[in-house]
Amino acid sequence: MTALSGDDNNSTGSRSELDSLLKGQQKINDKIAQAIRKTEKRLMRAHFILGELILSDPELNERVRPLVESYLSKLGPKRQLVDHYTPNRDLLDRLRAMMR
Repeated sequence: MTALSGDDNNSTGSRSELDSLLKGQQKINDKIAQAIRKTEKRLMRAHFILGELILSDPELNERVRPLVESYLSKLGPKRQLVDHYTPNRDLLDRLRAMMR
């Protein structure tokens, strides 16, 4: 009987270790998910800015648009440049200044 009760103690210890490991893994998973969400937001913003730059400069549009559309098509059918929005002029001016 003592051997059985000893096994029960080991089982309880193993369970608490497993629970601790699972909680640690969940924290890691949560941090990874948060990092992915932040990265997705940054990528979406970068696509928007790139689209504004391309549409605002006819020469740049002509040279770069095919490359960007090719890249976006690899991301999926819903990712494409659009021609029907008003560019944010202030943002474009700041970006152009940064590119100089």
